[in-house]
Amino acid sequence: MAKIILASSSPRRKILLEALGLNPMVIAPSSISEQVSGDPRFVVMYNASMKALSVYKRFLREEDIIVIGADTVIELNNRVLGKPKNIDDARWMLHHLSGRFHRVLTGLAVISNVGGVNRRFIELGEALVKIKQLEDDEIEWYIRTGEPLEAAGAYMLQGLGGIFVEEVKGDPYTVVGLPLSKLYVILRRIGVRLPDNPPGRGGLLWLKK
Repeated sequence: MAKIILASSSPRRKILLEALGLNPMVIAPSSISEQVSGDPRFVVMYNASMKALSVYKRFLREEDIIVIGADTVIELNNRVLGKPKNIDDARWMLHHLSGRFHRVLTGLAVISNVGGVNRRFIELGEALVKIKQLEDDEIEWYIRTGEPLEAAGAYMLQGLGGIFVEEVKGDPYTVVGLPLSKLYVILRRIGVRLPDNPPGRGGLLWLKK
């Protein structure tokens, strides 16, 4: 099997790939200037591509490698919400997400050199998420857990923040940060087949960190 390289330090993305039996090497991208403004769809696809390319350049002399990059943001009223800068920023995000639908966008970029053939893929995952109406004490409790500072939009669907999610329209793994259905199609096109007995058989453990 080709060497799978995850161009991200996100533990959640690594867990999802491991659940599929892919056992990725994790190499965080370096020296990239992430896009933070403009059309949110362009932002996530551009950032995912730059992350994947940054890592792929380190393996130009190698064959049978697949580099996966991803970027996730929340779009609310045409505004891009990334990870909170601080507690006050997290509090502001949660107050504005409370009781409303918002859009989650994840850009997925895959660059491969398998069998001497170079390929590049870019996909966009989208989902709508509704957060319940949050009371002030719920927001303060959630902030004290520390989780809001670790995720775009100040919540994690697969973590404690999942208790506040009332509805998801679309791919839930886009919300987690890695649209698995789109990645699966790409891997098949490259020629990668999943093992017969992957660790995630029977259901992925979303709460695991």
